[in-house]
Amino acid sequence: MASFTNAVVAYDTYSAGPLFSEDDLEPWILTLDELDAQFDEATGRPTSLHGVRDAHRAGSGTPSG
Repeated sequence: MASFTNAVVAYDTYSAGPLFSEDDLEPWILTLDELDAQFDEATGRPTSLHGVRDAHRAGSGTPSG
């Protein structure tokens, strides 16, 4: 399982423009519960990716899709 949270600490770099601030980030969490990856054996390139995910607003605990 892997998760990504929409917060400044989750980004490698963050640089807000003059009309946007850290407070404008919508708080949400995306969790990848399963990932099935298929690869071309000759090239090693991915041919198919299928993931099962859950997304919700941070603090709500309610999935949004």
